[in-house]
Order: sequence, then structure tokens, then C-alpha cells
Amino acid sequence: MRLYAFAQGESPLRMPSINVHDRNLDARAHGLYSLGHVTGFDFRVQAKLLTTGDTVCALLDAVETIEARGSLEFAFQCRSGTHRSVACCVLLAAIVYPEAQIWVTTDRTWRAAAEHGLVGSRSGTIAPSGHVLPLSAQQPRA
Repeated sequence: MRLYAFAQGESPLRMPSINVHDRNLDARAHGLYSLGHVTGFDFRVQAKLLTTGDTVCALLDAVETIEARGSLEFAFQCRSGTHRSVACCVLLAAIVYPEAQIWVTTDRTWRAAAEHGLVGSRSGTIAPSGHVLPLSAQQPRA
């Protein structure tokens, strides 16, 4: 299973996806963090999104779509492919698909994944391919 985080309009047409911007998911948390300093890999962004039923509904709809179609790929889209779509990928992988690979599509999110020790491939090499290790294979940072 591969989960992708795309900016609006960049998702391949045939790939099942959910546009979280259209669903009004909001990652802003005034006073807690600035969106300019975090990405969807930040736990605070994920926690903020989980405070609303809209996020839970989006994740449930993603699971239903994946299971009904037998999809091996699914995408979340938001305005820039940096906060909400990435966080939804991480949450879906953490909750339902721990073996899923998360693919990011911006340099900023790839750098954030690398900073969190999440970038690589099964062979352990690090390359800016957008590939992020499955959550089940990631080692916690000390």
C-alpha cells in the first residue's frame, strides 16, 4: 500500500483520492505552532486534525474506498501537499495500514521526513525519491 500526499490538482486522475481542503480540514492552531515551521509529520499537526469529526470522516472514507476497490494506492490532497495531506497519510498508516509507504511530493516535506528519521528505502539508502519508510519499519529517534 502506498499513500501519497499531493497539492491540489496534482494527483493522478485514476488514483483514488480525497481532497481534504474541499472537506474543510483545518491544521491551523494559533499559539501552538506556525504552519511555516511544521509539516504533517509533526505530531501537533496530526493531533490538531484529529480534534474534528471531519478528519475522522475523511480517514474512514479513505478506508472504505481502499477496501471497496482493493486499491494499492491512495492519495490525500490539500492546498500545498505539506500539512493536512501529509498528516492524513501518517494517521491512516498509523491507525489502519502500518505497512503502508508514505510518498511525499514536495521538497519541504521530504526534508521534514528526513529530519524525523523517516526517509529511506527497504535497503536503507536515503535518496530524495519521496519514499518514506513504512511506520512499522521506522525506529524511534533517541
